[in-house]
Amino acid sequence: MTARARNRKPRSGRARGYDMKKLHKPDYHTSRPLFPLVRKHLDATPIRMIFDVGANIGQSAFEMHEEFPEATIHSFEPVRATYEMMKENIGDIASINLHNMALGKRAGSVEITNTPGALHNSVAEAGKTNVTVEMVESSTGDLFCKQNQIGNIDYLKIDTEGLDMDVLLGFVGMFSAQAIGLVEVESSMNVRNRRHVPIEKMKSLLESLGYSVFHIYEMASEAVFTGRPYMRRANFVFISEAMVEANYKPRRRA
Repeated sequence: MTARARNRKPRSGRARGYDMKKLHKPDYHTSRPLFPLVRKHLDATPIRMIFDVGANIGQSAFEMHEEFPEATIHSFEPVRATYEMMKENIGDIASINLHNMALGKRAGSVEITNTPGALHNSVAEAGKTNVTVEMVESSTGDLFCKQNQIGNIDYLKIDTEGLDMDVLLGFVGMFSAQAIGLVEVESSMNVRNRRHVPIEKMKSLLESLGYSVFHIYEMASEAVFTGRPYMRRANFVFISEAMVEANYKPRRRA
């Protein structure tokens, strides 16, 4: 980040024709907001370090910055063209660090579909010939944190279009140490939805590492996508036992 960029004020949230606030809240999302609950119930553990994995054009990072202006944010977007759009949108915000790379369960490189700005870019499926792909750098969350001397993450947001489990596995060392306070994943809520990882798998992993469900939001109905009247997906937020204990407030029984 250049000195000039560090001294510039954050953008208003509208760049390249995008309204950053509106982009993060599609019509089919129904729930109570997450961040007011964080401020209400987790006041003993301020949000100071945020990872946004699958950052797209920066819409979530922009919202996080507005909610937690004192936090340092690391945003990861592997598709080069989409990364450049994110850089244009939020690159002037000094507290947001942009990374043109993927996080997964192993370090190296991976082929990913590369539709610029698309919300559904993902690892390319073997044998598919009708998509454009690019080779991108990949690392694990544990390795990235070690290389950058990051000991704790207060809020880890993952939105990687079906690869959330791989990202979780790349952070297993941090999870085992209870070094991540909150982690948000996008989960499948029915067996027909194969785009996202079933919530049962991620819940089983995280619970085995000492995490519990804190909140469920951004619930999307299958009716919007296929016409079937049941849930398609939801965002689950898990909380570490360490963060629970730090914010525990005993209640007196009447």
